[in-house]
Amino acid sequence: GSVPLPGPFAILAKLPVVRRLWWPDRAMVLAAGGAVRLLEHLPARWPRPLLAAACGATLLVEAFLGLSNLPLPVTSGVPSKGALALAQGHGPLLVLPGMSGLIHRDPQMLLDQVWHGRPLVNGPMPPDSATAPRAYREVSRLPVMAALYGCGQGMTPRSELSPELVLDRLNSMGVTEVAVDTAATGFASDQGATYLRCIETLLGQTYTQRPPYRVYATARSAQ
Repeated sequence: GSVPLPGPFAILAKLPVVRRLWWPDRAMVLAAGGAVRLLEHLPARWPRPLLAAACGATLLVEAFLGLSNLPLPVTSGVPSKGALALAQGHGPLLVLPGMSGLIHRDPQMLLDQVWHGRPLVNGPMPPDSATAPRAYREVSRLPVMAALYGCGQGMTPRSELSPELVLDRLNSMGVTEVAVDTAATGFASDQGATYLRCIETLLGQTYTQRPPYRVYATARSAQ
């Protein structure tokens, strides 16, 4: 709930240098830096190259034994089909589905941003995550955003949220387009059809196909 329960790592969140090290792989960088400083202060007669190799090997063994996300997956540096599709538009972008729910997508949207360069309204984590920035959480609680995210949770939109109202509210927030990824996880099931019906209830049926996206423009002149 809302009651804070400080644990042994609570101090990390308060220290400017280490407060971003709550992921174990980031902490490994700190450990490697400490090993380097240790080697720098050893007497000159010590075999530093051998000690450096031993420290490096020890850190790698520890990392692979203790971190479940190693070895890291390899990601192609070639722009994806989705990145090229989003590059055809301009302005701030809302990408759906969100990062959680029955229908959801993966963090590919951040890799795609390297190529299309457009500002993203949503991020690589669920909006209710403790790691989500405060502004992201607050925007996600707005009725229109909550309704759009709710489609991925199987929720039914409120009847007063018409497509005209939803698009107008998004446009007033600065969002120029909403891109619905029809290749996201879960679309192959019956839940995918339910999700699209929910989205159409909120955004209407006027959109542009830029595979794998349905792209809804928010400006009235673009409808």
